[in-house]
Amino acid sequence: MTPTRPRRSGLIGFALLALLGACPGVALAQGPPAARVRLDAVQSQTLERQRQVTGELRAVRRSRVAAEHQGLIVALEADVGDVVRAGAVLARLDDTLLRVDLDRSRAERDAMAAKVEEFSARVDKARRDVARLESATGKGGVSLTELEDARLDLKAEEALAAVAGADLASSEARVRFIEAEIAKLTIRAPFDGSIVRKGVELGEWVGEGGEAFELLDTSVVDAWLDVPQMYIGAVASAEAGVRIMVEAADREVDSTDVVVIAEGDALGRTFPVRVRLRNDAGDLRPGMSVTGLVPTGEPSTVLTVHKDAILRDDAGTYVYADMGAKAIPVRLRRLWAVEDRVVVESNTLAPGMRVVVEGNERLFPTQAIQDVAAPAPASGAEREG
Repeated sequence: MTPTRPRRSGLIGFALLALLGACPGVALAQGPPAARVRLDAVQSQTLERQRQVTGELRAVRRSRVAAEHQGLIVALEADVGDVVRAGAVLARLDDTLLRVDLDRSRAERDAMAAKVEEFSARVDKARRDVARLESATGKGGVSLTELEDARLDLKAEEALAAVAGADLASSEARVRFIEAEIAKLTIRAPFDGSIVRKGVELGEWVGEGGEAFELLDTSVVDAWLDVPQMYIGAVASAEAGVRIMVEAADREVDSTDVVVIAEGDALGRTFPVRVRLRNDAGDLRPGMSVTGLVPTGEPSTVLTVHKDAILRDDAGTYVYADMGAKAIPVRLRRLWAVEDRVVVESNTLAPGMRVVVEGNERLFPTQAIQDVAAPAPASGAEREG
């Protein structure tokens, strides 16, 4: 059998590899280049210890919007879940009979107004007559009896005009009353909020005072916390207020509007603390559970990282730590924030370790990294020189 000859291409490949290995200035590709990031050191700080307490969100204003007048529901303009503005129409009741009464009352008012004009003209004429007779009496052309009769006629006309004016005022008041009654047949939102319950349907009869809707004010909510009695003094005097963490909304909110309720739980030795929160985004909903970070007045040595180092995924919070110029994800527990740093708990991090604070959104585990604040490593040619 004829021996197999080695392929020429294979020999060439081996020769190239040998040549590259012999040249110190030439290196083989070692994967993607290092990601340029900014690093910051983990710090150990002595800060006032914060205590985590649990609570819930509650509505500040809740209104059971009732009908001011009995009637038949002829229109529904809102439903459960709608967010409405103050004054928005929620429902309308039948106003047919009141409209008929309003038309009649307006006609009576207009008639009374015409009578007032008539009697006003008669009073003006009577006054001119009296003035003319008074002028003639001084010249001896008219008797005193005629003047007295004219004066009596003037008083009579003025009395009739006064009665007509009173009747007109009564008619106008009747019109305003019916207009107000008609306005009561339109159920409106008393404030900005979200409808959480509807108590009427189209075609139903609702009585005066019958509950039609339940409305929650969504612009502001209260976080109610149960705080141990030993920390109440620190909470009441804390100028920085309290931080509320709402996990369901992935939100943290600071508030200085903090009130300690005067009466506590005698068995648990806790006091309710109300923390008022702005809710412009509308994502804080009554019934959500919350965690409050309240001051304790006690110093504690804690581990802190820069706030920009913390990332979040479905499994929780983590940072990328610099371990041998590689980005290694490290899980941690976020506690509370202090200015631009965050107090954390971690079994891996230690003071002096460096974590990625800029460029971490694009990293993947074990990716090579280079701190942009550090000088770049020298190239092979520079090292040779």
